[in-house]
Amino acid sequence: MSKKIILESKKDRSMRSIIKKYPNLINMVSKIFEFDTPDSKYAQWIEKNLNNDIEFYGGDYLSSSQIDLITEWYRNLPYFERNYNRLTPELVSKIHDNYPLSDIDKAIENPKDIFSYTSNDLFRIRNFLEKNKSKSELEKEIKKDAKKIYEDENILVVQPMTLKSSCYYGAETRWCTTSTSSDEFDRHFKNGNLYYFIKKGEPDGKWALFVSNDGSETEVFDSKNNKSSVKTLEKEFPELMEVIGKLSKNSQDYINLSMYLITGNQYLLDRNTNNLSQLGMWYPVVEVKLDLDEIMKVFGIEDDYEQRSIQQVYHSYSSYEHTDGWYDFRDGYVFRHFNESNMELLKKIASYIKPEILIPDINEWISTKEMNEFIDKLNDLYERDVDYIISEYTTLNDQSFEEGAREQINSSIIKEMENLGFEYVEDNNRRSDVWKFSIMGTTLATLFLTSDAENLSVIELLSKKLDGELDFSEDYIYEYQGDFDSDGFNNYIESHLENILEKIEEDNSPEALEFIEFLRKNNYKVKGTYKIPRSDKYSFRILEIDPEDGTVTFDMIRDSDNERKRMAPTFRGFIDFIYNPTLFDEFEE
Repeated sequence: MSKKIILESKKDRSMRSIIKKYPNLINMVSKIFEFDTPDSKYAQWIEKNLNNDIEFYGGDYLSSSQIDLITEWYRNLPYFERNYNRLTPELVSKIHDNYPLSDIDKAIENPKDIFSYTSNDLFRIRNFLEKNKSKSELEKEIKKDAKKIYEDENILVVQPMTLKSSCYYGAETRWCTTSTSSDEFDRHFKNGNLYYFIKKGEPDGKWALFVSNDGSETEVFDSKNNKSSVKTLEKEFPELMEVIGKLSKNSQDYINLSMYLITGNQYLLDRNTNNLSQLGMWYPVVEVKLDLDEIMKVFGIEDDYEQRSIQQVYHSYSSYEHTDGWYDFRDGYVFRHFNESNMELLKKIASYIKPEILIPDINEWISTKEMNEFIDKLNDLYERDVDYIISEYTTLNDQSFEEGAREQINSSIIKEMENLGFEYVEDNNRRSDVWKFSIMGTTLATLFLTSDAENLSVIELLSKKLDGELDFSEDYIYEYQGDFDSDGFNNYIESHLENILEKIEEDNSPEALEFIEFLRKNNYKVKGTYKIPRSDKYSFRILEIDPEDGTVTFDMIRDSDNERKRMAPTFRGFIDFIYNPTLFDEFEE
């Protein structure tokens, strides 16, 4: 088993890196990373650009206005995520003509790549695109940012998915979720589901319904932001009783009605209000919601070690790690994920650091003494960049392990629940450690009755049916590895490889760099024997390279009798010597 290192997600690692440098800016940094996608798609870009922005404005002690300015730039990140596919070389050129971009050549070459832009560029892109939209385009886009739940001639029910759509459909109300000067919409969007009920043509005919993710909180507000209740909403929209019942999920009235219609058992009703909710008023379909702790209880996973193992698969802040990053780096496994471009950078680095070896192709890597010596020397000289590369590999490799395990566990859970008559409810916005299933009320009632479980809770019923049915062990994590994010990995490490090369060039003389480049281009290496160009009489064998003295020791070999003559010229002298056959006459005595 690999040794354990602290597991961090891509987002966590990037945040920690910045906060470690700028501890006084923890609130700003945390806020900015909230603009990233749920899968931390832009974490590396944020880390790179935020470091630059903070440095530019003076480091750890920024003024409140500077903090607001920087934060505002990154607020455009979700906009970029929604619109990057619109960016073309032609459009980028138009944007640059109006709002100059930081690196127009790079932007034209890769217009959809976030790494082609700075944080301030995102502001410029958004500014241009927003100012060049027609009114109909703006309205069309806004409507796309809201889910239509219901509509007839008189009523519209929508779920706004962006602040802009919230402002559009919530116009002329006093709702905090329509304010552009606060984060109330983002907070509500993150913590639950927001719905607007609209009576068409009535100035005060708008109502807002908010239901928290865990179903513990249900709020209703009229257009003047007066707090109300689900019952009042039902009175205002009597034709939408079933819609309201479905959206307000955990409304006690609907749960009571559902369970009473299904079983007539008040005790059963009282025991299950946290896990069951009514999906249809007159068509009794019940939703069952289970979190990770309840799943483990249902399937009888009671062993502490097994519980910790399954929790690490679903919890992003787990302290477990499955990959020994240094071991994989030293043995070459990491390099198998290098793309062709980064492998060439690695070969170039190796030619400077340890010119006696030639880095093989990705699929031909063999852990040899010389290779290990190169890795050790690389780490000694450029430890920080190597650590970043290993950390990124470790995070992504662990994510692929856990993704595969999660898929297998989810598949097993769903299969067992389906065997009992439950149907899995797809929910892209759900937490990864919460499962939702639906079941016909009559089927659920039958399960209770046939299992002699009328006095049990739904959790107890499922435990009775499913205890021991989930065969989980830590081996899941290693048997079902998912896809490794090679593109993200190579995009991230490229800058660190280039950084190493820059440091090498700074630390070495032009003569040494020229000599190493000469060896690399000709595939010459220490201990290798080669024919001298334009000579059919002589060969040479490089024995040692001394970077400090700037000399190379080699044997000149006469091919006819293998007689040797040892020399130790300077780097420049060696190159001149190799390409001047007339000097070889001095071999003769």
